[in-house]
Amino acid sequence: MAKYLIKVGDGVQKYIIFSSENQYTFIEKNKSIYMNSIKIMNGVTSCDFTKQVLDNGKTTITVNIKGDNFEKNATYTLVN
Repeated sequence: MAKYLIKVGDGVQKYIIFSSENQYTFIEKNKSIYMNSIKIMNGVTSCDFTKQVLDNGKTTITVNIKGDNFEKNATYTLVN
């Protein structure tokens, strides 16, 4: 099943939700990222999810994650 983006949130909790019902949430208070209710990463100091629609109509999601001793940036193209 293709994963279609439903929503990217920003504010107290930063999150991204896909049509597969998977939600990835960054909670700054406890420096963690969750997939649904399961903690998948800790020690995170910042996390941003950014949606962009390209000229060709494809949607990309850029994820920027920083921790005390690491940084990860990746861009993913969603399959329609």
